[in-house]
Amino acid sequence: MRLVPVSAGALLLSASVTGEAEGRYPGYQENHAGLASLLLVVAVAAAVGALVAARRGPRARFVGVGLVCCVLVVAGAWRGRALEPMLDCLGYPRVAQQQDGSYRCAP
Repeated sequence: MRLVPVSAGALLLSASVTGEAEGRYPGYQENHAGLASLLLVVAVAAAVGALVAARRGPRARFVGVGLVCCVLVVAGAWRGRALEPMLDCLGYPRVAQQQDGSYRCAP
């Protein structure tokens, strides 16, 4: 049960770490795609862990935690889809989003 807030917090942190580079501000921004990906993996792992831990409790708790975890995993998949084009620039310190949604890497 305590893993659900960990999952939600890691998912929110993953979204906020790359907020500047996702087209909200023009020009090159710091590339934090690696950190965002790591936080995304932690969020999904915590959601799955919470679901496994809830199996031992009453059925109502399992269903409730299952619904919340499903929402978190779907949000994680959406976040992973948003991060995917940025991962091409993983080794570069700065990144800029182009008009077509791709990213330009800067050494």
